[in-house]
Amino acid sequence: MTIVDLATRRQYSELKKRADEFIKTEGWEALLRRLKQVRPDGKARDAVVALLQLDAVGGSDSDVFKEFESLEGGNLRQVRANTVHHAMDVLREQIENKHTYFIDIDAMTMTPYVILVKEVIKARKRELEQLEGSPSRIDVLGTYYGFQILMTDGSKPHDSQSQYGYYRWRRRTWLDERISDSAANAVKKITGELADEVDMDKRYRTLGSSPVFKSRCTKATADILANAVRLALYKVPGNRSTAARALGRTGDSRVLPFLHHRLPLEQSTKVRISMAEAIGRVGHESSIEMLKELATPRGRYLSKEGEAMVEALGGIYSPRCKETLIELLKHDGNTTRAAVIQALSKQELPDLVGLISPYVVNSSRPVVRASVLALSELGSEGEAVIRAKAPIVIKRIGYDRPSKPALTRMLGISGVASMQEVHQYFAKRFERLGRELKRWQHQGSRGYSYYWRRRENRARERLIEHLRLASSHLKPPFDEDLVKSIRSILNMETGSDTFTAALRQSELAEAIKVKQYREAAWVQSFLSSFR
Repeated sequence: MTIVDLATRRQYSELKKRADEFIKTEGWEALLRRLKQVRPDGKARDAVVALLQLDAVGGSDSDVFKEFESLEGGNLRQVRANTVHHAMDVLREQIENKHTYFIDIDAMTMTPYVILVKEVIKARKRELEQLEGSPSRIDVLGTYYGFQILMTDGSKPHDSQSQYGYYRWRRRTWLDERISDSAANAVKKITGELADEVDMDKRYRTLGSSPVFKSRCTKATADILANAVRLALYKVPGNRSTAARALGRTGDSRVLPFLHHRLPLEQSTKVRISMAEAIGRVGHESSIEMLKELATPRGRYLSKEGEAMVEALGGIYSPRCKETLIELLKHDGNTTRAAVIQALSKQELPDLVGLISPYVVNSSRPVVRASVLALSELGSEGEAVIRAKAPIVIKRIGYDRPSKPALTRMLGISGVASMQEVHQYFAKRFERLGRELKRWQHQGSRGYSYYWRRRENRARERLIEHLRLASSHLKPPFDEDLVKSIRSILNMETGSDTFTAALRQSELAEAIKVKQYREAAWVQSFLSSFR
């Protein structure tokens, strides 16, 4: 595994060993150039912060690649030793002139940066002293203490008790426009203790282009803070969902405290799903316990929200996460098993094929579908399992539309598309769909009915879909029953041209001699015009 892969997967213990070896041969600047290739950019920044042990101070609000590229040292230990003095100067300038949003005083006490604690406290006190009159929520968010108070307790659910009907239903997941009384009182109390007491304006205001953050932070940090505010305080669920997705796209671990705090409090299912997806994209080990609790189903079936939590666990690469997923795999619910199998396929386990292979012949269609998709991504060993179980698998997942991706993936495995059992399955499927289409056509011939016409169109669409699937993937030698069943479909009076077009110019079309059937269908339609 390369250095870029280790940084992307946040496997920092192994990354530090590889980085130390790389610095000895190539140098620190070459390592930074390599880490710049990591995507998203937030994961690249986190990797540098972890290597330089700047976690306690949240790194620095600057481009860490430019800020620390001049460090010298023959190994990682020497580079870290030279980091402290330079980081002190950078942080002093940040504390004095910018902000302290991500500086953790408690974490600094056991590090060389403990001497900066007094300066951090003074800077935060100065921010409160600048508040006067009746400051808006935007002004309060410009201070560290005000930001923490409003993010923690600034919002409350929309009061819909006085409403009724559709108006109330639409706003059931909205947040109230006004800042909560407890948050406003907390701001009033802390300003009274550290500066002049202020009574903040609780009216609703949006951030706009977030000048309160852009004037003091880098663009990346300002975007994180602005989207965190939108996630916590904006009243409309759609805005909060957009903010959650934007936080996830950064890949930066600094967004996790906001997501972890809001996830249990959020009332909108769509927003919770977006937040789970964001946590999965960041892929940090600190999210495992929360995701595990929310992913564990209360009953037999797993909700869409639970599936999003399991999928997020699949984006975290750590031994503890693998143990959590294996534990969830033992749950009785089939939807839970299917989601966990898909999540496990992203992990690297020594015997992952052996762990998933028993579920290929499971009686549950979602479980079989997930197992096929997972095993097809595990190389030749996983494909061998699917190939051996193909006659059973195709009977499980060949009938419903959600299984089409898994069925297509299975037919793409070498040797499966030429199996006689697979050809016989398609032959029986064509016979059944042909009978169904004739039945609805017969019902519709008695007189026009929207119900019969709709049923007929659906049967025709399914038949065309299976014809395209067979012509695209099935390989010779073709089974006689398969050829016979397709010929009977082409002999139908209505829709034969459409069925012929679905076969395209494939080996199956050549075996059936589609051209002759096209001509026969044209002659038949021509003669019928004289009857």
